[in-house]
Amino acid sequence: MSHSFIYALKYIECHVLGLGLSLVNDGNIKEARYKIACDLFEAAKDPVLIQMMADYVPPTFTPSPAVDIS
Repeated sequence: MSHSFIYALKYIECHVLGLGLSLVNDGNIKEARYKIACDLFEAAKDPVLIQMMADYVPPTFTPSPAVDIS
């Protein structure tokens, strides 16, 4: 199983918090994956988040005209 997505998330987290990436390694990446999964599961039960998702209105999108590059 590839952990590259988890490494990418942890890289962003370490960068934002000003921590060294040396804290993330093959020895603890599996636990990081489980923690992220548990955090997402808990967030899915958060009534405030559920209401925010229910009230979400996507922005309108107007496609640009196609450009012929030939």
